Amino acid sequence: AMLGAATATPGGGEEGAGGGGAGAMQSGGGCVTITDDDHIEKSNLNRQFLFRMDDVKRPKAEAAAGTALAMSPDMRIAVHLRRANKESEDAFSDKFYTSQDAVLNALDNVAARTYVDQRCVFNQRPLLESGTLGTKGHVQVILPFATESYVASLFVSSSSSSVCPEVSP
Repeated sequence: AMLGAATATPGGGEEGAGGGGAGAMQSGGGCVTITDDDHIEKSNLNRQFLFRMDDVKRPKAEAAAGTALAMSPDMRIAVHLRRANKESEDAFSDKFYTSQDAVLNALDNVAARTYVDQRCVFNQRPLLESGTLGTKGHVQVILPFATESYVASLFVSSSSSSVCPEVSP
């Protein structure tokens, strides 16, 4: 699982190290926090352009930081080899979230995306929600108390689409 966020201003953000987070890593400037406990697999190379064959088996967050620094040597990057979840709230506390200018998810599972969404809404932090689930991609801008949250969009999407067509008697 990946969590990510980025900011182009001093103060920071979080950033996933995989496909969705890779673009923000190129922006340079400011401070970026990368959180990812995953390691690079060969199958990542065709869709996650920060990684090369030599990076296989390396932690994604470390490899992404190294590539980003090679592109933009003046970037400030903090790397955490952890998931952002209930068990890591010692590192990713409310204080951590409120110190971020914005958060960018690049996650591939609903539970992790839901958790980060809830933390961003609670801490009133903008979230660029992006990720995949199977073959589908998703991108959503979430501004606490101004736009729909990721969790709310899941409820609306699942309740508004019928699996079976209605049949008249």
